[in-house]
Amino acid sequence: MPRKLDPRKDKAFELWKRSKGKRNLKGIADELDCSPSQV
Repeated sequence: MPRKLDPRKDKAFELWKRSKGKRNLKGIADELDCSPSQV
């Protein structure tokens, strides 16, 4: 059975999309209080 996706993934994508691709992964991960590898 596959594991459930982390809801932060969707939130991270939304933040990145709103910035029109200008935000970096580390900045988004910091805002979501997780590591960049989890996003």
